[in-house]
Amino acid sequence: MGKDYPIFLAGEWVTSDDTLEVRNPFNGDLVGTTYQASRAQLETAILAAEQVFPTLRSMPTFERVNLLKGLAAKLKEQMSLRINQ
Repeated sequence: MGKDYPIFLAGEWVTSDDTLEVRNPFNGDLVGTTYQASRAQLETAILAAEQVFPTLRSMPTFERVNLLKGLAAKLKEQMSLRINQ
């Protein structure tokens, strides 16, 4: 059986009632299960994005780039930890 992969919404790793199977495209084996955000979770994520947008918009480009690089590194680290569990 594959691993369970929560989704990252509004700064948190969360699950939902709707699951999606992730399969290896080469052999069809089950790699894991992830989640499809509910409508309420989607609305929460959109609200969080709308609230942070003015701050990001006024931030110099190089600061946004560094922020996004840091976020990408943290996401990779979290995924690596989950994959190696």
